[in-house]
Amino acid sequence: MFRIVFILIGAVILSGAAYWFLTNPGIVTLSWFGFEMQLPISLVVIGLILVFLVLIFLRKIIMWIILLPYRISDKMRARKKVKAEQELMLLVRAVYAENVPEALKHMKRAKNVMAEDPFYLWFSALAQGMANLHMDESKSLAKLMEKAPFLALRGQVEAAQRRKDFQSAHEYLEKAREIDPNSGWVLKQLFEHCKKSKQYTEAEATLDKLEDLKFFSNKNGRFELAKLYEIMIDDPDLPEQQREEALRKAHYLDPSLNHVTEEFASVLMAKGHQSYSILVY
Repeated sequence: MFRIVFILIGAVILSGAAYWFLTNPGIVTLSWFGFEMQLPISLVVIGLILVFLVLIFLRKIIMWIILLPYRISDKMRARKKVKAEQELMLLVRAVYAENVPEALKHMKRAKNVMAEDPFYLWFSALAQGMANLHMDESKSLAKLMEKAPFLALRGQVEAAQRRKDFQSAHEYLEKAREIDPNSGWVLKQLFEHCKKSKQYTEAEATLDKLEDLKFFSNKNGRFELAKLYEIMIDDPDLPEQQREEALRKAHYLDPSLNHVTEEFASVLMAKGHQSYSILVY
């Protein structure tokens, strides 16, 4: 609607100007180096309009020529980016296919354009870890730490686990938990680390949180807790009182653990609870 009104107004103005020129004809005299030229004013106005349009056209041509190298450069960059993104997808596929030579090949091809991309850094670190290029993996994870710290910490945890450096892995997990306290992956990894490092109280607390966050069902939680108590039973450094408590809890959580039930019954027999031990067994 606005465009139609604008066109109508313009048509009225042009019509008015044309009528004015027709009813008020005038002559413009041009004098230059002794030569004189007389032109109708309407022709002079049309000439000025044409000159103005030519100048606009020339300006566009000049700007197009000036900007041409930048346009060519942008197109080349865009082409390189598309190719690098294709190489990145091939890198992802090779990593998940565990095809290490292919992963390293596509990683190198994408590097020039994608070197600072978090997605590229993550999969590069995975590929380098698979190829046992630990120094390169550490550099990729260090760069990733600035852009995606949780992903970088996950990579450092996995790298430390491959080196069997469980102390460092545990420290990285604690840092990751500070970023995302409710991460199922972090809590499950911490649970396993606590079991291995004999931090049984922390392991039990972590398992409780996993159940609260619904990462384990009640049934699976009971099963994992029974396994934890089973590990505690086999720990020669565990105090006797805690061992007996672990025997009792493991038995009631999972009665199918026959060796636990037998040992628990033996402990009760040794303490003079014969009838109780018979009931348990």
